[in-house]
Amino acid sequence: MTGPLTFRQWRGLVALSQDAVLEASRAVERIHLHTARRTFGVLERIPVVAVPAGVVSRVHDLTVTSVYGIIRLTTSAVGSSLLAGFDGVERMNATPRQPEQECPHEGGRREPREG
Repeated sequence: MTGPLTFRQWRGLVALSQDAVLEASRAVERIHLHTARRTFGVLERIPVVAVPAGVVSRVHDLTVTSVYGIIRLTTSAVGSSLLAGFDGVERMNATPRQPEQECPHEGGRREPREG
């Protein structure tokens, strides 16, 4: 592929990236919870640490679920923002430009601002 990407290609790249992060985060979350469940399951069978292990297990699961949920929420928000930005730029590019206006108090055309 040569040249700059089109907006359609950028949209596809954003959608592909979003899907990859969303699906990967779900898979890693499942593996994370499953692996921890095995460890906490063993600890919860030992009478001396069963109660604290159960509490820590629940806190762990809540934390893991929250973190991966925030990853997915952030990914969705960033993707939606990018797509909205692409839409805005496309609309700006599709709108005909206004002719340069006369500057009434200087008797001439406005010079573009620098900087």
